[in-house]
Parts: sequence; structure tokens; C-alpha cells
Amino acid sequence: MPSIKPADLASLRGLELKARVIVDGFLAGMHTSPLKGASLDFAEHREYSAGDDLRKLDWKVLGSKDKLFIRQYREESTLTANILLDVSGSMNYSSPGLIKKNEYAAAVAASLVYLMSLRQDRIGFLAFSDIIEKMLPPRASYGQASAVIKTIENLLPSGKTAVFRTLETAGKLFKKRGLVILISDLYDSKGPEEAMKYLRYLASKGNDLIVFQILDRSELGLDLDEPFLFEGLEDKDVILANPELIRHEYRRVMEEFTGYFAKECSKYGIDYRLLDNTAHFSVPLRAYLARREKILK
Repeated sequence: MPSIKPADLASLRGLELKARVIVDGFLAGMHTSPLKGASLDFAEHREYSAGDDLRKLDWKVLGSKDKLFIRQYREESTLTANILLDVSGSMNYSSPGLIKKNEYAAAVAASLVYLMSLRQDRIGFLAFSDIIEKMLPPRASYGQASAVIKTIENLLPSGKTAVFRTLETAGKLFKKRGLVILISDLYDSKGPEEAMKYLRYLASKGNDLIVFQILDRSELGLDLDEPFLFEGLEDKDVILANPELIRHEYRRVMEEFTGYFAKECSKYGIDYRLLDNTAHFSVPLRAYLARREKILK
């Protein structure tokens, strides 16, 4: 199955289908399966209930007992992974011809969730703006993956961004250490230093962190040819500007902004990846698998 690009998402209906296609294409393109290595020992059978993963049905038992039974396993190499997804107003942006940042971020999050479910990891989810919009505590089941993806699909970007407040709350809520994945444009209302302060806070509590900073391609380089009316997505500010006159200074400021996170995250062992909304989905999926392998060694 060929891998899918961000521009191809519009041809697929439903976020769960998009996630499946993205992950299936990613796995098909790998020389060795990243799903090897999960040490699972068979423990017992239990009767099937709605929402269980159909892949675990034991068809041999069905033939002898005329009922559906699930094979349960003792998991020896799984982890708890919490995804923090920014759904603030600033994510509702794209330059002409590209998918919006929130749509790209949703596809990244859903793909990670689906891949995590294949590894039987405990998946938690938290969506935020300047408040906690939705939260699903970590669970390990295929039903949990579907619930998280459906939740992501129904979210609409709105409100201001408060990454720092979300990270502070997450640090108090997450009782069990694990992998924390932040997906955001990192336009924090209090500035990058405050967001970084609470990323360090989460890391100090024994969590492993991956930060995916999602930006539109034009946000990185201001590659616009004509004067534009820039309207604030989280406030009512309106600015008319000629990109040619401000492009050099804009790029300097943006490089300073993204470079700050890259430098500080590296200093504290946090995996930072800058992604624009044309970046291939294999980048975040590989980052998750690499970090997961490192944690479980």
C-alpha cells in the first residue's frame, strides 16, 4: 500500500480511515516491522463484549463453544502514552492549497493513536486551548483508540493558546510516568519561555517527551507574493502588510522562535520536531517508535 501525503487526505472520509491508511502505508514501507518485539504471553480467554478488538478473537474456541471469546495476554513491553493536542484558534490556518494546521495535527494524532493501539500501549488523550477541552484517561484497548480518534474528529479549533497551563495541569493529572506527546504550534499566550518551563517540569517528573511543533509552510517563510490583510485567529487584530517589506525580519524572528524550542528541548532530553503541514506522516510515526524503543530498552 503506497504511503499517503497530507494533500491526499481530502480523498478519504473519516479520521479513523485516514489514520489506518497512513499507518498501513507507513508499515508497508518499512524494511522490518516495528511491531516486532512486543513480548506478549497468552494468559486466558474471556467472553467477547462490545468494543473489544476483533483481532483478538479466538476462532478455534468459537468452533467448539459456539460463543465469541477474546484471547487475553500478559503485556511485558507496553507503555503509557498521553497525547496533548492543541485545538486553539491559531491552529485554524492554512495558506492557499494546503490543509489547515488543525487537520494536519489531527491526522498526526490519530495516526499515532492507531499505531499505539497496534503496540497495545495505554493511550491517554487531552485536547486544549486556554482550557482543557477534552480528556480521556489512559487505557489499553482497541475501543480506546476508536474513542480517542472519534473525539479528535469532533473537535473544532477555537479560543486562545495556553500551552503552559495545559502542561502544568498534565503534570498534576498524570500519576504514572510515561511518554507525553505534545502537538501544537506553540504560540503560547505567555511566550515560549513559559511553555518551555512546564515542558521541563513534565520531564522532571520522569516522563519522556516528544514535541511536534506544527506550522503552516507560509508561517515559516512568509512565502506570499502580494500584500495581505492578516487577521488574528485568537484576537481581533487586523494588519495590512506587504510580505516583501517584512519577510527578512519575519524569518529572523520565526527562526529565533523555533530555534529556541529546538535548543532548549535538546538540552533537557526532549525530542523536538518541527513539522509544516506538507511534512510526510512517517516523520512523527518514526519519532514515536524510536522514543518508544529507547524507553523500553
